[in-house]
Amino acid sequence: MVKKGQNGKKRYNQIMGNKGQMVKNDIIRLWETKGKWW
Repeated sequence: MVKKGQNGKKRYNQIMGNKGQMVKNDIIRLWETKGKWW
């Protein structure tokens, strides 16, 4: 039970970490393109 929960949490954190990285890259890209427009 506990082991399963730990694995689930690890997987969740991994997915969220990847998502967060992607979102960060998107924001940076957006910011860079916006910067070129100004």
